[in-house]
Amino acid sequence: MQTFIVLFGLFITNAFAVELPHAAKQTLILAFEETGLRTSLIPTLKITKKESFYQTDIGAFLFHFTDNGIFLFESILKTSPLQIKNTVNALDEKHFISFNTNQNNRFKIIVLTDVTCPYSLTLHREIEWLSAEGVEILYLPLPRGDEESLSFKKMHAVWCNQDRQNAFEKAIQNQRFRLEDCQTFALNAGNALGNVLNIKGTPTLLFEDGTISTGYSSAVDILDYLEKETPLKSDGYSVKE
Repeated sequence: MQTFIVLFGLFITNAFAVELPHAAKQTLILAFEETGLRTSLIPTLKITKKESFYQTDIGAFLFHFTDNGIFLFESILKTSPLQIKNTVNALDEKHFISFNTNQNNRFKIIVLTDVTCPYSLTLHREIEWLSAEGVEILYLPLPRGDEESLSFKKMHAVWCNQDRQNAFEKAIQNQRFRLEDCQTFALNAGNALGNVLNIKGTPTLLFEDGTISTGYSSAVDILDYLEKETPLKSDGYSVKE
């Protein structure tokens, strides 16, 4: 069984560039899969080593891993907008649910959402208008509770559904939908991203320029922010437990 731990405040110094042995590379691949990052980026990373640990970073993530299947990740202190932007660009889109209907997108926003969050529902009711204006919304799950919570179980079923869009629509409106089970790292990815960026609740919007906004914002305000850089107003949000 793989060991997966989240740490904050650990740094490895006096490291040097190394070539990864096969076992360590497999551990790093697993770490990327479970945190929602694209494994295709691994060959481009600078890998360093200190004693029995390897280390690498991408965006806001700092990974520590071994060749015997143990990996740890933490946030990089003083995360900059550029690091957040790089994190967003590194995410694997297979974990997203998109309701995009516009072929001429001008903007993209990743939204960490919870189908039991009323503020997420209010925002979801406006994404058709945003899509028409060229704003693509990509949903990533951020369950507010643990694996036994209703929010986790419902979103696991949504992301396992063959028709994610339809299942999401029904789940967020508290309607019945087909329950399906599978192995998906989408919820792990949302939690990992929430941890490294210190996100407190849903909905949280991640913009392409590396800015973050937690709380409901109207579609009009979002478009004004994207087009005119008008300060974004945000209302309440559901706290992550």
